[in-house]
Amino acid sequence: MTLDRRVLLKVACASGLTALVAPVEAADDETLVESIEAFRRAMLAKDKGQFEILCADELTYGHSSGKLETKAEFITGATSSKWHWKSLEFVQQRTKLVGDTGIARSIMTGAYEIEGGTVKSISDGVLMVWQRQEGQWRLVARQAYKT
Repeated sequence: MTLDRRVLLKVACASGLTALVAPVEAADDETLVESIEAFRRAMLAKDKGQFEILCADELTYGHSSGKLETKAEFITGATSSKWHWKSLEFVQQRTKLVGDTGIARSIMTGAYEIEGGTVKSISDGVLMVWQRQEGQWRLVARQAYKT
């Protein structure tokens, strides 16, 4: 029998050893936060390789305009030479774990420059849904909204 995290959680709860579960969840939350930060840095750097690692094949990526993109469409747009981030932060970030799903809410603030030198600022709410796949947190859904 393979003991995965869910089996250990059931055993811990059944035996009253729930204190053993907290360190696992804290570590999971920490790695989720690290993945979110890696995604932010990949956005700044236009790092296609990191996007390939951090985004699930099933990704649905929603912009605050209502535009929806697949993983391939998102990566193409995020790595376009027609614009670049001047600054980008995820503030007021909150995360919650639900099994192998991580839910993150934050306000995405920053500024980006488009071809021709026009700089635009942004402050959008963002909901990101991450899923643990093969031991790695991967972004499966993202939706931005006007704040």
